[in-house]
Amino acid sequence: MPNKQLPIRISPHALLATLVEVRYTLRKPLELALGEFGQVLQPDFVYEHQLMELVKQQTKEEAEPLFHGQGISVRIRPEGLLFNCVSATATPPPGSNGDYLGWTRYFELIQEVLTRLQSTNAVAEYSGLAVRYVNALPGIELNKQLQIQLPTLGSLPEPDSTFYQATFSDELGFRIALQLTDRQPVPGQTGLSSVFDITVRAATPQIELPTLFARLDQAHTREKEIFFGLLDEAFLAQLDPVYPE
Repeated sequence: MPNKQLPIRISPHALLATLVEVRYTLRKPLELALGEFGQVLQPDFVYEHQLMELVKQQTKEEAEPLFHGQGISVRIRPEGLLFNCVSATATPPPGSNGDYLGWTRYFELIQEVLTRLQSTNAVAEYSGLAVRYVNALPGIELNKQLQIQLPTLGSLPEPDSTFYQATFSDELGFRIALQLTDRQPVPGQTGLSSVFDITVRAATPQIELPTLFARLDQAHTREKEIFFGLLDEAFLAQLDPVYPE
């Protein structure tokens, strides 16, 4: 659906994951960089130090530093950052997206965090990005309400299959992983749902922040194009799509 306007909302629909990854190379050990990151992120983004200590005790593993605030979270890892729009993935009422901020606001906060971290001079370069959204649509069957031919894959799931996966590259330089799982229980939803797990990745060697931001936005648009491109148009119309004005 690259040449069509994409919906900004459909219903019923649940978001199970809204993950954005930015990979980097640090100039210094993570322990040192973390202190500098905390100085520029707080108080707007709170460091879950006490929670992390509790998790360590319970799991016997090293937990990842976590900041959260303004409806998002960001995990600080040696290899990069993992963002999530946390309110979207709390257990929402049946058929809703919880309090998902929407991509416009979510993306603004991602840019704000990255700009603050860049000011510390702890990041040497950015090496990759990924956008992974997991959508659940209740009460549908993959083989009845998908496009007759999957536009980017050129094939269909088997007639009675409950799982389909594919990995492919596109003309924009993205590497895309797609998993479709039918008849799955989903937290907060009644009955069974079909789950669309789509990840769009790109390598970004020695990229500057403005270009990284543009590429992230493009990756999110590509994920939406793939998701909505998989749905039969008549079925999509039944989901009360809301389009940008």
